[in-house]
Amino acid sequence: MFFDIHARSGNGDTVIMDDIAKMEEQQGYTIAVTVRGEWYVIVSFLLFLVEEVDGAEQTVVLSMTRNADSSNS
Repeated sequence: MFFDIHARSGNGDTVIMDDIAKMEEQQGYTIAVTVRGEWYVIVSFLLFLVEEVDGAEQTVVLSMTRNADSSNS
């Protein structure tokens, strides 16, 4: 989370949100709209995880993609 206008989260915090009702494109940005009507701007479809592999911490980067047909999301 970055730049939360409600100041519920600090910059860089990971948040858990309500279920996504729809995703849409607006002015080149992907917007996730929750079932409660909250809007989130998706700035990255990457997920960074730190895992221990053979006794050493490794950063794992996962990339999500969004189906162009948002009715299947």
